[in-house]
Amino acid sequence: RDCTVLGRLTDIRVLSPRSGIVIERSIDVGELVISGTATTIAGTTIMKLGDPAEAIIKALVNEVDIGKVKAGQQVMVSLGAYEDETFPARVHRIAPIGVKPKGQSVVSFSVEIRFDELDPRMMPGMTCDLDIVIERKDDTQTLPFSAIFQESSGEMKAGGKASAESK
Repeated sequence: RDCTVLGRLTDIRVLSPRSGIVIERSIDVGELVISGTATTIAGTTIMKLGDPAEAIIKALVNEVDIGKVKAGQQVMVSLGAYEDETFPARVHRIAPIGVKPKGQSVVSFSVEIRFDELDPRMMPGMTCDLDIVIERKDDTQTLPFSAIFQESSGEMKAGGKASAESK
């Protein structure tokens, strides 16, 4: 048996505490790592794993709006890659402590959102827009913007006369 350092490297096995796919590899073969279990300092991150069956969106919600957000609320997600489609999701968890993101003066809260059903086209790292449904009113009518506001001499005024047009 080879007792040199290089010889012992072939005996090392890296085991993950959970199953998943490798999303990011932080080091290259041959780089030195520090075990987090053998020392009092944090170990070297070797890779990040993800489970596509557990897709989670992490979003920051401004403290002004966080009082309206509750676990279980419906969320409509628009993925940047599929702008014309929305995917239903729900608020899963709201962080109990707010953070002040770098360069901002307002506290925000981390909100975890989980999809109701995963679409195989969804991939880790995709960007998205979120619409958290705060309240829903059935049997309502919508009006065009021009029925409520009227442009007059360059100013927007509430009211105005609206006429029905048939097309």
